[in-house]
Amino acid sequence: MHIAINLISIQYNSLHSYSILMQQVIDNWSIQFPQHRFTVFLQSAPNKDVFQYTNCNVEVIPRKISTKWQVYKWYQITLPALLKKHEPQICIQPYGMASLRTKVPQIIWSDTVLHPYIFAPNRLGKEKHTRFFTKLFLKKASIIITSTAFVQSFIEQQYKISNKKITIVSTAISTQFQPIHWEKAELVKESYADAKAYYLYIASALPENNVMELLKAFSLFKKWQRSSMKLIITGLSETVQKDIATKLETYKYKEDVVLLSHQTDENLALIIAAAYGVVLTDAFDGTVLSLIAALQCGVPVITTNENAVVEITQNACLYTAINDIDALSKQMILLYKDEILRSSLIQKGLQIAEQTSVQKTAEQLFSIIEQANTNAHSIR
Repeated sequence: MHIAINLISIQYNSLHSYSILMQQVIDNWSIQFPQHRFTVFLQSAPNKDVFQYTNCNVEVIPRKISTKWQVYKWYQITLPALLKKHEPQICIQPYGMASLRTKVPQIIWSDTVLHPYIFAPNRLGKEKHTRFFTKLFLKKASIIITSTAFVQSFIEQQYKISNKKITIVSTAISTQFQPIHWEKAELVKESYADAKAYYLYIASALPENNVMELLKAFSLFKKWQRSSMKLIITGLSETVQKDIATKLETYKYKEDVVLLSHQTDENLALIIAAAYGVVLTDAFDGTVLSLIAALQCGVPVITTNENAVVEITQNACLYTAINDIDALSKQMILLYKDEILRSSLIQKGLQIAEQTSVQKTAEQLFSIIEQANTNAHSIR
């Protein structure tokens, strides 16, 4: 069997796309199934330690994909042409979108249906526009993958898709995201936070992130705690980061806020593991990897109380409503003051992370690929 995987991502941070997971999954498949071929589409040459097996071919498409037109061109013109050229039996689409102009069966990872935004031309009429495209993608998919039962139910009810077409697959993160020794954590703090403890905010892939609400909550935290705690913000697009940097010029606690540009996975793993706590309070954008990464690193998380998030984290985090500044500041204060609670959350998080593995995800996904291939042959 010949399998194509589209790993050309429009996201700004590796934890906002499934690329980091799929790279390890594909390597797992290459070893486990030498009789099958894998073609991977990437924007740039991969690291030397991935995709090195003879049955795995990488085709680099060196182009920027960020605007709506670039996204459309990639999915509906360039990718269909590449699929026609390579003739795979199955194509995996990890980012919730499908190529509508190909006959190759597609497996779509579609958690992003909760907050679709890519094809929205502007905020006016956005919901109607994005629902239209999302419905087309879901109808086109041979099989739809999601991480939670909540999203599965949402797709079934909102888009009238049979639940027989939707499969839940557990999500995992690289083993490089692990707890680190306190001495190493101190070195990370020295490098990024002037040797101070810090909260880490990993911005959502959504353009409507809540950085300003976070900064207001951090102001309340600083006001009441008189703490030297820092706030590190990462994952923002270049444009948004410049905008936030400008706004920080008049921010009272600007000396305690650090904006980090794109980080390698290795650096990001260290920055997460050394954090006092991780804040993930944007709307659920379909990617659970940031949550799993923090829990696996043994770092407590403050996140949203959305159903999909609670389902994944199983009450192992502190929760707050989206954009509730007062509630977020209180949770930051609570985590800072209550060391017993913090230790309890760390242990609960590690237990949840232990339930996930790349091996488990790889096995589940390949079983789905075999099912899709069988279905395609039966239709023919």
